[in-house]
Amino acid sequence: SYDIMIRVPDFVPTELIAPALAAVKAKKQLPTEQINVQQFDAMQVAQILHVGAYDDEPASFAKIDELVANQGMHRTSKIHREIYLSDARRVAPDKLKTILRYRVASN
Repeated sequence: SYDIMIRVPDFVPTELIAPALAAVKAKKQLPTEQINVQQFDAMQVAQILHVGAYDDEPASFAKIDELVANQGMHRTSKIHREIYLSDARRVAPDKLKTILRYRVASN
């Protein structure tokens, strides 16, 4: 299970979102009823820039897990975020750039 997220800049008024979704739905015939706007509070996270194939991400997670443990912290859940900086349709797998991030807390 996963969520696809797009950051809405702070300067975009929330009253512009519903009309924009309606315009997209009318033009593209997309199921926009599944789209919702959520706001997340600031949180403490650990992250790493993973360069390479998605199948190689466990090695980067191992590095970040080691860093977190060395800082006297722990991962708060299995949930993580993957922020894709590269287009997998246009970039070779060994050159893909992805930010891997998860929430942490002090021990």
